[in-house]
Amino acid sequence: MVQRGGLLRTNAGIAAGTALSRITGYGRLLALAYLMQTSTGTGGKGSALSAAYYLANTTPNIIYDLILGGILSATLIPMFTEAFEKNDADAVNAIVSTATAALLAITAVATLAAPLIIKFYTAVRLDPTVDAGRYRSVSTTLAYFFLPQIFFYGMTAIATALLNARRHFFAAAWAPVLNNIVVIVLLLLARSVINGVPSLELVQTSPTFRWLLGFGATAGVVAMALVLLPALTTAGVHLKPRLDWHHPAIAKLVRLSGWTAGYVVANQIAFLIITQLAQRSTGGFTAYVTMYTFFQLPYGLLAVTVMTTVSPELARDITRRDRDAFRRRVRDGLWLIILLLVPASIVMAIFSKPIARLAGSFGNISDAPGVLAAFACGLVGFAAYLFFMRGFYAMHNTKTPFVINVIENALNIFFAYVLVGQYGVKGLAWSFSLAYLISALLAYWVLSLWSGGLQGATMVRGLSRLGLIALVTTIAAWAARDNINGSGLRLIGKLGFASAAVVAIYAMLLVGLGLLDATRARTLLPGHRRTTAASPDHHDE
Repeated sequence: MVQRGGLLRTNAGIAAGTALSRITGYGRLLALAYLMQTSTGTGGKGSALSAAYYLANTTPNIIYDLILGGILSATLIPMFTEAFEKNDADAVNAIVSTATAALLAITAVATLAAPLIIKFYTAVRLDPTVDAGRYRSVSTTLAYFFLPQIFFYGMTAIATALLNARRHFFAAAWAPVLNNIVVIVLLLLARSVINGVPSLELVQTSPTFRWLLGFGATAGVVAMALVLLPALTTAGVHLKPRLDWHHPAIAKLVRLSGWTAGYVVANQIAFLIITQLAQRSTGGFTAYVTMYTFFQLPYGLLAVTVMTTVSPELARDITRRDRDAFRRRVRDGLWLIILLLVPASIVMAIFSKPIARLAGSFGNISDAPGVLAAFACGLVGFAAYLFFMRGFYAMHNTKTPFVINVIENALNIFFAYVLVGQYGVKGLAWSFSLAYLISALLAYWVLSLWSGGLQGATMVRGLSRLGLIALVTTIAAWAARDNINGSGLRLIGKLGFASAAVVAIYAMLLVGLGLLDATRARTLLPGHRRTTAASPDHHDE
């Protein structure tokens, strides 16, 4: 259990696990690029196979999110937290057993439907330089290997929710590291068994290469799920089979999940449209997916670390009917996320070219800097939006997130069609950022109404000063960007030094203007009831 003195240690452990997960995730991208031997800015055999691999490996995530992923992530932590608060072991067992049975059924159906799924996601005109029939065939073959991941992703989500509800965060934060290491090893093994550039044809003709490439990603997900089992025992979670479809907890889960399923459907419709638009240009889809992976690094490292520890406490505050504590945690969590992500957004936007050079093997390098810069401008909005969704879910409100999410996806699709013609895949990244920024403001307003007020005027005053700091920091980063040159370790060193300097300038400005208060995180602590410097201006509390 997380105690007050252990908050920093807990968050440090989560952040370290997340950081290593992202680093090994980058190593996974490097291993895939090394395997595919893709050439910068060109199509070619490796690029076609890389695109097929990305599409097939994204498919289980799509199906999982579409059917159960959003439902599990939105509802399980609040429900498990409530059950543990009430010592209701039957509810926990019923939820876990029912969700496991549903996962097995969905995974089996999805795997059998692999050809239809791939055909659906490649229904539009593809890159004319690629053999469309072979591309779909190889994507389908790889999808057969990848789709069983659905079950293990689901089991990972269930185990993570159980651990978080029990205030055990370490194992879940570190499990993805094992996933990435397993995949890296098997990708390197796949490279060792071939000569030359891999191709779509090679997947069809070489069983050894096909199995190493296909089984590699799934083996990592299996390992990630299994490693959490001992952690559940340590956390005092002792599960028993209880497949009871009529249990009140299942009825509540179904009721909450209806709107959540709609939320996920809206996401997948938008993803389908963006995917089809991105595949119209050579390397466009790969560039979009790769730069999105880089964009996710600061979000996963900084924002998710805060959300992971705060979400169970928000649910616990609602269970205890303590709205004051709930509002304080929302305000403090939001402010902390903003403070952490503003410098990351500046670094990614201003240093997008050297960052893209590090990723030069993954796709169309001419598009990559612009794509990353556009994503970076929406980083704060994206993180704030998802944090607000957790606030609604803690209140057992899934209808409002659905409505707001429909608006967000409609905006994303609208901006995508407006911008893609002139800006290509960069326009798709801009549409993403604009949609989330606008929707985050809407979500903040609605959550403020639902919770009884989040002191918007106080937040605006703090953000006005933070905006000045961000402007000065941006100017400093702009002055340094032309000095980040070279390649390999030299480029990494210069980029790291410049990024550290930008963050240091930002931190000093925060201290100088009184926006960095070490006590502000106290209201995020488990059981905290006393108001302590929770907002940008202390006297308003």
